[in-house]
Amino acid sequence: MEQFIGEPEPTDMANMAFEYFLVLALTVHQLSGAKASDLLEAWQEQDRTTFKSLFARSIALVVDASKEASNAPEPTLRHAQRDPLARLIAASILIVGSSTTPAASAYAEAAFVSWLIRTDAKLVVAEVLPILSEAFSKTWMQHINQPALLSSPRISIPELQSAINHEPAGAEKMHLLLSAASAATGVRIPSETLEWLRQIRK
Repeated sequence: MEQFIGEPEPTDMANMAFEYFLVLALTVHQLSGAKASDLLEAWQEQDRTTFKSLFARSIALVVDASKEASNAPEPTLRHAQRDPLARLIAASILIVGSSTTPAASAYAEAAFVSWLIRTDAKLVVAEVLPILSEAFSKTWMQHINQPALLSSPRISIPELQSAINHEPAGAEKMHLLLSAASAATGVRIPSETLEWLRQIRK
């Protein structure tokens, strides 16, 4: 499998509508301890009973893409020719999970934020940055205990620790975490992502 190096390339989100909002909500709820399968079933039931299946197609697409991504999230995320929705969900799976490498975490986090801010979900992403940055902090707290997997650990670990300890959670913390993760792994963060985080930080 290819290594998680370089920069998450732009992916085509143009054909997605409500799906990326669902993936973002799914991720946030899972970070709070909910199960993806339970959420998707609840959404399907609510859509049938309350919205007369208005969102049935979008939910079905997320369900199908989740099945595809869950079989092999890392290869799905890394493969540029795979379905963009499946790749976004693969990034979500790696973010929610805990058993992955530092480079895979950095790539998943960078891709998840970078791809979603290119969609109509951008404003919602901004609102949940405190939740995402805290979740990413927990991931990097685990990774700093694996210095052999980090680049220049004498330098990168203090940078990661500083980002983890930054308060408050939000855009500034996310900027620090992604930058420190990049230095620790060699995964490049898209410049437009870092610029967006700089613009909205408070």
